[in-house]
Amino acid sequence: MPPKTNVIIAGTTRAGTTSLFLYLADHPSICRAVRKETRFFLDNNYPLERVASFESGYDAYAQLFEPCMQNPVWLEATPDYLHSPGTATRIAETLDDVHLVFLLRDPIERLQSWYQYAIQRGLIPETETLEHWIRQQLEREPSESTPQHERVLTQGRYSIDLQAYFGHFERQRLHVWSHSAFQREPRLYLQEICDAISVHSDFFQDYTLEQYNPSFQPRSVEFHLRYQRLSERIRAAVLGRRTFRRMLAGIKRPLDSIYRTMNAVHSSREGIPNDLHKQLEAYYDGEIQRLSELLGGKQWRW
Repeated sequence: MPPKTNVIIAGTTRAGTTSLFLYLADHPSICRAVRKETRFFLDNNYPLERVASFESGYDAYAQLFEPCMQNPVWLEATPDYLHSPGTATRIAETLDDVHLVFLLRDPIERLQSWYQYAIQRGLIPETETLEHWIRQQLEREPSESTPQHERVLTQGRYSIDLQAYFGHFERQRLHVWSHSAFQREPRLYLQEICDAISVHSDFFQDYTLEQYNPSFQPRSVEFHLRYQRLSERIRAAVLGRRTFRRMLAGIKRPLDSIYRTMNAVHSSREGIPNDLHKQLEAYYDGEIQRLSELLGGKQWRW
């Protein structure tokens, strides 16, 4: 039986989507997908692997919620949905009752976070400088074969990608939030989405809100990747067991903090040079105004 409501956190990467997903996943009325990023509705040529694709049919999508599919709300978070041109159409054609959430981060700040994350994941070598990584992206537009971590610059022009969603969905089904505002007042935004999908927001009154998946420079990339894979396997093992999942969260939060203390180093890398920063400001010039217009005149702030 299809769910009453779908909630899809559809964008963007390195903007707090993991934290939002895990907060909402703990709500007793919400069923989270077996993996945060189902990537089900991505374009076929989008450079990310997936366990099931749109061509597999709706039943394949439903199987991703099998452990708790009786819950009235289904939740997934695939931040790259925002940047996949055909995704808005596929979602609109497949899901009748859906709310889409977009967390947007200052694009220059997001570049810096993505750089650290790319090193954490072994996507770029530790010897790669932030300046060189950004300048390479300024020199060429991405093609179909361009990997995800080399599309970060262009994907910071959020207003372009959001237009497809505003063309397919009613405004009240699109929740566009600033990353910094969400960090300052997470309960306010959790209240908004709970009201929109008709579930009790009281659950979050005494709920512990912590930041998940922060970017940092690891001492050992190999050890970090092993720790991440172990964490993902443990999380999958307790997916359908809410009590065990909460117990695990109580243990894992302090453990993650200890781990970051042990494996993180203070970066001595230079920031973005002034001339490059000015280039980036020019590249994103007008984005705040375009977002404000897209949101019906509401003044946008990073």
